[in-house]
Amino acid sequence: MRKFAKKCAAIMLAVLLLGGAVMERIPVGAEDAVQSYDMFLNDPEIASGKYTSNLDKYHYIYSLGLSGPGLTAWDYATGKGIKAAVIDSGANTDHKELAANIKGGYNAVTEQEGIAYVADDDGHGSICAGILGGVGNNGFGASGVAPEIDLYIVRVIDNDGLAWTANTARGIRWAVDQGCRVISISLSGSSWTDHYEEAVRYAVEHDVVIVCSGGNTGTTAKRYPAAYEGTIGVSALNYDSKTGYSINQTCTHNSDIDVAAPGSNLYGASCTSDTELAAGGLTSAAAPYVAGVAALVLSADPSLSAEECTKIIKETATDAGAPGYDEWYGHGIINPLAAVQRAKLKKTSISRSISGVAASYSKKLSAKSFRLQPRTEGSGTFSYSSDNPSVAAVDQSGNVKLKKAGTARITISIGQSGIYRPASLTTKLTVTEEGTGSEKSTAAKKKSEKVALKKVKGVTVQAGRRSLTVRWKRSAGADGYQVWIARNKKFTKGKKTALIKKNKKIKKVFRKLKKNRKYFVKIRTFVKKGGKRTYGKFSKVRSVKVR
Repeated sequence: MRKFAKKCAAIMLAVLLLGGAVMERIPVGAEDAVQSYDMFLNDPEIASGKYTSNLDKYHYIYSLGLSGPGLTAWDYATGKGIKAAVIDSGANTDHKELAANIKGGYNAVTEQEGIAYVADDDGHGSICAGILGGVGNNGFGASGVAPEIDLYIVRVIDNDGLAWTANTARGIRWAVDQGCRVISISLSGSSWTDHYEEAVRYAVEHDVVIVCSGGNTGTTAKRYPAAYEGTIGVSALNYDSKTGYSINQTCTHNSDIDVAAPGSNLYGASCTSDTELAAGGLTSAAAPYVAGVAALVLSADPSLSAEECTKIIKETATDAGAPGYDEWYGHGIINPLAAVQRAKLKKTSISRSISGVAASYSKKLSAKSFRLQPRTEGSGTFSYSSDNPSVAAVDQSGNVKLKKAGTARITISIGQSGIYRPASLTTKLTVTEEGTGSEKSTAAKKKSEKVALKKVKGVTVQAGRRSLTVRWKRSAGADGYQVWIARNKKFTKGKKTALIKKNKKIKKVFRKLKKNRKYFVKIRTFVKKGGKRTYGKFSKVRSVKVR
């Protein structure tokens, strides 16, 4: 592990010191050129906490709408049915977070096909593969952006740890020929080569989305393949639990950057263990993240072309940095939820309202508290505020605490979520002291009326030929009776009811019944006031077999 970490650190140091060009040997436009990684590596174990405890650790999953409260990107698409290639150092194909999703492999250095030839010697490719398409819903670790994707691993790193463009070009063509609709390349170099550009053009002409790391030079220098026509160039974001996302200043920034994506501690697979996870960052982590989103978009609507998919990703990005397009953020911070919703729902924006909350509430102070339970379309988290917290305070779970008599207005809001617009609603709450004497008297009267409606007693049932006769004792205070019969004790089969509107009548005959069947009987009283009946409790259930 120490040897592995030291090797990764050395690679990263070379990237930073040489502007992302590790041992660049071939002049621009020449036969071949070498590229460099764009990632900082480490290898922590991952904890399996819940949403609230892991909100910051898995910021790239929760804060951008892949998962969380309400409808999320994974509710619409998971990458199922889409093939994606990770062109890199290979991958740990036995890793628990990768094995089930890997469907093919190719070593572009030795030109050997099969997953047996794509072993990852340093970990860069394993992390990238895990970020893009780590297996989800398997009871282990975390998940890639597209948890049900078909992964194709392409190794282009030779035994010296170098990624020559000829190998990468060969790998691109192989991935296209396998039917991959998305290709992720977390490599970059400063040299343009014709064979590399031709391979990229081959992919574009075959309707493939190519996502490339923009580079970590901290300059405006061109980086390839992100600078080639038809690719999506990606810059990386830092994450802070208080301030959210901001651009990483080590990113290459020029007109080739299309979107910015998380590039701070994204978890992928380890190359030295089949169960441990490893975290990566910078544009090498950001590129497979965007590639995963592209796979989700195509999974949501497989009929989309690569150009249409790219357009959706750019147009749904959240503007950041300078207004409009800029060379640090490109079109903005990628928005997986909005992109997938745009693809699935065929709409650019959807208005919504808040339901499940009354226009006003009247509560007795003795109630102490109650809970608001709003509903809305789409996803997001509700926020709550009270204009008079001395009367009623509300927390961010919708729990309202009653403090004293008076009125308060409680506002419920939900922000933009994907393509669903913000919404808000205000309800008026009136809090009163305990009831007056007359109110108490009315309540007591209602209570006495309820007490008066006692259960009917003395119920007997006599069977006849396809008939039965029910008798009972008169109940004082009742205006009448309701008699139920049925062929089962739950009164769901063959149920019949009869309303006896006079208290004097204490007998009811049911005819035309099914012979040789057992019937169950129960009775309850009712009182009538203002045209409305109030029923008492049912009597004990009796039964008899009809002849």
